[in-house]
Amino acid sequence: MLEKMGLTREKMQMGDALFFYQLLFPICNPKKFGIAGDPHHPYYTEVTNFSNLCACTLGFIGGQYSHAFKAIKVQELVHFDGVIVRNSALGRSNGSVYQ
Repeated sequence: MLEKMGLTREKMQMGDALFFYQLLFPICNPKKFGIAGDPHHPYYTEVTNFSNLCACTLGFIGGQYSHAFKAIKVQELVHFDGVIVRNSALGRSNGSVYQ
């Protein structure tokens, strides 16, 4: 299955972190990958959809009585999660994400 998803000897040796991260948390919708029998469920696309839906129902998107709110994009969520991994999980800033 990993070979179908693109795992190669080179990726194993160079430690392609984003490849392995995407195995756990797919950045794009796995239904559109074209891999037969892919057991993954969408992660970031679903988080984005539900976050924007929540903001819309609360009146942040399209509402007239709130602050300006831009719809959340998948790229922003991946970048934010990357900040947490680089700073907190690896102990580089002693858990202070907002430094």
